[in-house]
Amino acid sequence: IAIVGLGDIGFRCAELFSAFGPKELIGWSRRQKPRFAEPPLNGRQLGLEEIFERADIVVLSVLLTDETRGMITRALMEKLRPTSVLVNIARAQLCDYEALVDLLCQRRFRAALDVYPEEPLPPDDPILKVPQDQAVIVPHIGYKSHEALQRRLALVADNLASAADGAPKNVVTERH
Repeated sequence: IAIVGLGDIGFRCAELFSAFGPKELIGWSRRQKPRFAEPPLNGRQLGLEEIFERADIVVLSVLLTDETRGMITRALMEKLRPTSVLVNIARAQLCDYEALVDLLCQRRFRAALDVYPEEPLPPDDPILKVPQDQAVIVPHIGYKSHEALQRRLALVADNLASAADGAPKNVVTERH
């Protein structure tokens, strides 16, 4: 199992996958993440090429920035085996989307996706031409769990109270 992006979400994915006792847990991050190597995960950070060559499952959980846009290239995806699964829970723009669709249609690997260049997914999106046994395609609704909605409600209430007290939190001043 490989996790590409070892931030909070990627690390939590690694914790969940570790419950299944994978033979190896590998990961990639722009920075060293010593906690990933510690028990109970005992993960190893590797380069992207080695990850795509070795992993049975690759989970993308990387923040989309100018640096990460397009980082999952055709050449990387071509390293996946036909039994490998690419799971993108981050942003579609991390991948060369045209190559992703083409390689899935060629049955080079399989995928699970809930992110697309345009959301909601338009009826003429090329991903819809991928054979059904090659990809699980679902709407981008992972954020809509009961627990996630409760956390967002608490965060909004806290932000409003802080702003009313003259000490705003979570102020966004820059767009990516």
